[in-house]
Amino acid sequence: MKKIFCILMSIVLCMGLFVAFAACDDKPNDPAEEAEPFPDDPEFNAFIGFGAANNTTNTMEANSHDPVVIEADGKFYSFNTDNYGDFGYAVRESEDMIHWKYVGVAIEGFGSGATDVQAKCKAGTSPLQEVYDALTQASRWDNSCWTLWAPEVVEAKGGGYWLYGSWTSAFGSPQSIIFQCYADEVTGPYEYVDMIIFSYDGGGSWPNAIDASVYYDTDGNMYMAYGSFSHGIHCIELDPATGLRKDGLRAESLMPGSSASQAQRYGASLVPNGQMEGPVISYHEVEVYTGDVKNFDEGAVKTEGRYYMMGSSNSLSSNYNMRSYYSTDPTSGFTSYLGTGSNSGNRVSGSFSWRLSAGRTEQAKIGFDFFAPGHNDMITTSTGKNLIAYHNRIQFGSNTHYLFTSLYSFNSRGDLVISPNRYAGETERKIEAEEITSLSEGNYNYALVTDNNYSSSFNGGYAMTGMKLSADNTITIDGESAGEWYLYGENWIYIELDGVAYYGVVLPAWIEYCGRAGLTVSALSEDGQDCLYMNMNW
Repeated sequence: MKKIFCILMSIVLCMGLFVAFAACDDKPNDPAEEAEPFPDDPEFNAFIGFGAANNTTNTMEANSHDPVVIEADGKFYSFNTDNYGDFGYAVRESEDMIHWKYVGVAIEGFGSGATDVQAKCKAGTSPLQEVYDALTQASRWDNSCWTLWAPEVVEAKGGGYWLYGSWTSAFGSPQSIIFQCYADEVTGPYEYVDMIIFSYDGGGSWPNAIDASVYYDTDGNMYMAYGSFSHGIHCIELDPATGLRKDGLRAESLMPGSSASQAQRYGASLVPNGQMEGPVISYHEVEVYTGDVKNFDEGAVKTEGRYYMMGSSNSLSSNYNMRSYYSTDPTSGFTSYLGTGSNSGNRVSGSFSWRLSAGRTEQAKIGFDFFAPGHNDMITTSTGKNLIAYHNRIQFGSNTHYLFTSLYSFNSRGDLVISPNRYAGETERKIEAEEITSLSEGNYNYALVTDNNYSSSFNGGYAMTGMKLSADNTITIDGESAGEWYLYGENWIYIELDGVAYYGVVLPAWIEYCGRAGLTVSALSEDGQDCLYMNMNW
């Protein structure tokens, strides 16, 4: 594939066309300078192993629910909610953020299954005995939830790594505990240190203490965002030296009957959205354009520092979808075009498919859907790539979820957008208009995510074909006039389709249904409600 693209590059450069095939950014050490213009065939792993025990079969990306990723020692490590044979968090390893392999369990000493876990807890020998004892003292414990939820792993200031985990009294219960563990090595074994939050009086008034996510502000202050549906997303400040609460509250101060107030225990409210969970916050300095998209003016570009918060809304197995907010302050002011209430947040992704329908076989190269994608992590790699790791159920209506990664970027308004394709090693770069109209002769397939439920979304969630972008900035669908498009800045794109305005980015991508590399478009509607996705089609 590299040879093919090298030949193509020589041809087009001789023709004086696609100067963007070479790196066009003059900044030193920009990853785009050394990157290939398009990704090679990543040879993705097959979708196998779902439902099998992680510790007995090569499940690779299977069974990875609520993933979090950390880069360490030149590799990437993923941790996820316990399921299918693990208790203590499964750990996976990758060299490229594309292919993963199971390497073990982060917290050792529980045994091989729920029976062993229960026996150790009841005997007082559990590695998380203090957490178990605290949960069973409160009223909601029903002896049914033998699962550790949604981990977070970060580097410890003095060396080693902190793992933040969650345990809840029952599935969906707001009586939960977030705790901290420590290990010298990123893969563990992690040993319990202390409790961070105990939401024993949760419910309608206070948040649910699960789904921890650590972030830092520009001054080096350390925070933990957390929450799952019940009363929205909150945050507390941590001590960067210890990774524990900065206010000094420890396990005994968090128990029922303690003198700590609810406000002290739970910290600041970030988004009072009872339909959202799994927050992750990442700081980015982004360029925002306020000029005319049809006549680009570099003087109308300004840089803003923003904290972006992503989370997932609705039912995790049916209409799950990813949302985003942003603020210039790390602990307040998070907003979106839809406000901060129920089902708010700018849409980042939802259920859709690059298949054209359930029965169409002409694009059999892609045998999966993007169904209920969510509970993601945001990672900026050491090479400067912005990636989202998330779990995705690979068939509409199914529960077979796998670990996916995708590139993310920001449109000209500073809105976070995600590539509608699996990450294949591509690098964001400058795009030329000639590429958009010539590489596939301007032909695109497109999908619109307009509803949280795939069956109620545009075309039942399936893609449509027949879109063409022409050099005169017009868009046609099946030969009929449908709108217009404009490329501006490095890779920003404005699209007006059937009277609706979309702001997005153009990115290199591996187009799976065609089995070749090309360009993709990810755009957000002006009101923040809908996503427009476009892939080249040959």
